[in-house]
Amino acid sequence: LLTLLKERDLNVPNEIIDAGKALDKHYVPTRYPNAWSEGSPHEYYTKDDAENAIYKATLIIEWVKKSWKSLKRGRS
Repeated sequence: LLTLLKERDLNVPNEIIDAGKALDKHYVPTRYPNAWSEGSPHEYYTKDDAENAIYKATLIIEWVKKSWKSLKRGRS
């Protein structure tokens, strides 16, 4: 979704795009226990992985909030 925004000439910083790409890598393997040939997701992820994902998600959320506020100001 972030890439689509950038393609539409919205100012999406590379840091935000990179954060989205990092989170995309977690989508399937964290939800489906058969994503690996053996074991379950909890055997592959660490506390650092989780904290990093939360940090990246927070970056994206804060960017969206800031962008949304600037759009609302532009309409007034």
